[in-house]
Amino acid sequence: MHEITFREGKYSEYLICDKDPDTLYFLDNGKLFKGSTLVTDIYLVEELPEVQDACKDSLYIVKSSGGASYFDGTRYYDLASQLVGEIRDDTQEYDNNGATIGAIKSYVANHKQINEYDSFYEFPAVGEDGKFYLDRTESKLYVYSDDSGSYVPIKFDLPDIDLIDVNFN
Repeated sequence: MHEITFREGKYSEYLICDKDPDTLYFLDNGKLFKGSTLVTDIYLVEELPEVQDACKDSLYIVKSSGGASYFDGTRYYDLASQLVGEIRDDTQEYDNNGATIGAIKSYVANHKQINEYDSFYEFPAVGEDGKFYLDRTESKLYVYSDDSGSYVPIKFDLPDIDLIDVNFN
């Protein structure tokens, strides 16, 4: 596995430090370098600027949502899912976004009942379509599906990310 180091600091310090080609340098002047190569300018914004106002080959991070977009001079490319604080049944507008933990808890509390059992083996032979079932012993959550006629486990896959936090020399 190839390891990349992330560093942040002042541009004036970056100018005099040894540049590692496997290091990403996030600088106080809004520039991102990989080693000694400028990758892009970074802008922290409240919302994405209109296309005619955006800077070519720049990365925009939207403060309120945590979303990130790259602008190539013609259009934006979403780099990170934006987080939504509310899950709604009536729209597909947010299908490519992630939900905050608070949004998930609120949705489950307001829309779906979680049927709790001490063991998966205590679940009813046939569940109710779309309802959640919790195996308290194993701490596993399932949803019953009429389509498959079975309990489907809800999986939470989080990526393994190794970040090394180091400072300049």
